[in-house]
Order: sequence, then C-alpha cells, then structure tokens
Amino acid sequence: MDDKEVTNKYHLILEQIKRQIDSFDAKANILLAISGILSTVSVSLLPVTIKHSTQLSFLILLVIYTFLLIGSIFSFILVVIPRKRSKKIKKIQTNSNLYYWDLADAEPSEIRTEIQKVDLYHDDLTKQIKINSMVAKRKHKLLVFGIELLIVSLLLMFIAIMVHVFV
Repeated sequence: MDDKEVTNKYHLILEQIKRQIDSFDAKANILLAISGILSTVSVSLLPVTIKHSTQLSFLILLVIYTFLLIGSIFSFILVVIPRKRSKKIKKIQTNSNLYYWDLADAEPSEIRTEIQKVDLYHDDLTKQIKINSMVAKRKHKLLVFGIELLIVSLLLMFIAIMVHVFV
C-alpha cells in the first residue's frame, strides 16, 4: 500500500469518528431541548401541585424526578460543550500538525512543510484518531447516562401522577 492509500485510510477513519461525534452532539441537543421543555412545564406546575397535594409519597417522587431531570440536562450539556484538551489528551499529543489549536499559531509555510513529511503526518493522524475516539467515547457515555436519567425521571413522573390520581 502506498503512502496516499494509507493517508486516505487514516482520513476515512478520522471522518467516521467525526461524524459519530456530530451525531452524539445532535442527539444531545434534541434531548436537551426536550428536557428543557419538561423542566419548564414541571417548574410552572410545581406550586399548584404542591399546594393541592397532601401525599408525601407524591412529593418525594416529584423531588426525585426533578433531580433526575436536572441531572439529565447537565449530562446533555456536557456532551455538547467544547473543552480544551484534557490531561489524558495532552499526554498523547503535543504540538500537532493537525490540531486546530496548534495550527492557529503556525505560519502557512510551516504547516505546508510539516504536512509534506509523510511519516510525521501519519503519526499525527494516528494521534488525532486516538484523541477523537476518546472524545467520542466520553460523549457517548454522557449521552447514554443522560438518556437513562431522563427515562427514569419520566417513569417517576408517571408513577407520581398515578399515585396522585389513584391514591
């Protein structure tokens, strides 16, 4: 396999990981909007609900629901907010030929020269694939955690409503 084919494979892998990251961000944004709507409705109904409810079990379920919903919102926010390089990532990569933060400080001629060094470029691509994989994995874990919290909070809200209506 020649250098161009190898480089193309690196780019294909990197692009797939980036698409997955974009997918996680899009899902988190949608779920964040849904969670925001739920929290707005919940907060607006809270005073009326507390005033007319004398059932302790209902109020406890409502409080747990609220904390879980807030937890899911924070989880979705953590998926979409950009972060500077973490300590784990800094160990893998220092002054990269590919990382936008490092490229922003380089001159165009320096970038061109570095990219033409095929071995260094492949090393940087490998590091970038590793780093993007770490980012995707973290986003995936946070997204799944947020979804789990949201599902449990919705189940608790349903149970709270059933307790309030039928007990």
